Amino acid sequence: LPTRPSWRCSMADPRGFLRSGRETPRRRPVDVRIRDWREVYEEQEFGALQKQAGRCMDCGIPFCHQGCPLGNLIPEWNDLIWRNQKSDAIDRLHATNNFPEFTGRLCPAPCETACVLGINQDPVTIKQVELRTIEEAFATGNVRPQQPDRMTGKTIAVIGSGPAGLAAAQQLTRAGHTVVVYERASKVGGLLRFGIPEFKMEKYVLDRRLQQMEKEGKVRISWVGLDEKGRVKLDHLEELLQTGEKTLVSLMHANNEIGNLLPLEKVGEICKKYNAIFHSDTVQTMAHYEMDVQKLHIHFHYMDF
Repeated sequence: LPTRPSWRCSMADPRGFLRSGRETPRRRPVDVRIRDWREVYEEQEFGALQKQAGRCMDCGIPFCHQGCPLGNLIPEWNDLIWRNQKSDAIDRLHATNNFPEFTGRLCPAPCETACVLGINQDPVTIKQVELRTIEEAFATGNVRPQQPDRMTGKTIAVIGSGPAGLAAAQQLTRAGHTVVVYERASKVGGLLRFGIPEFKMEKYVLDRRLQQMEKEGKVRISWVGLDEKGRVKLDHLEELLQTGEKTLVSLMHANNEIGNLLPLEKVGEICKKYNAIFHSDTVQTMAHYEMDVQKLHIHFHYMDF
């Protein structure tokens, strides 16, 4: 009987993991690094990177998918980079990851720990291939604003401009919603801006992505002040809800101190008054305020990214 073709393409170099060993980018010399705050690693030659991508095996079950919290399609864009199909590679990478230039620098790479090749050899340099894929895309103009086909007329308020808030804002904007991101700090970025040192990720990387987001549609940043207790003022949020549009209030904050930053009693009053939906993305928030949520009449939608 004729065999049915597999839905998966064969890897470009099925013997790549036998021909090439693991090779990571070189660090800049110490006597040079101490003179500035730039990133530590030098850029790897693209031919060397292709060999590293070619080490990815045609695994029956690619456990790197399970190791990656985003479920990145790692074997697919490894294969495409090996074939020098950069445009297709960034499309597959962006299919599951809004900001690969952030994760490619900051993620501890649990995908490499889960790599099947790591059972008896050094794993594939997945993190470096991811980072170089997005940097090549920016360099060649393959990261373009994706403007929505139509506007829905709905408004969504996202509280917090960290990586989760920015990713939510980008996806919602591309769906055609008008998005307002509220940030209490002086600049956008949250942890990316104020928690990550320059030698791990230079700030131009964040600013470059923000410029792309501004060109994609109706997304804007609104800075909010703090009250006498150091908590976020919600005057601007209430003004937004007074427009009469159905609004989703999305709280993108990944720690247990939300009650100290955001007056939940006020949020409950506003949501009840304007029939708004309050959403949080964190396990900690749901567990910590489960009883208060019921008392405050907050429509609490839970999602774990």
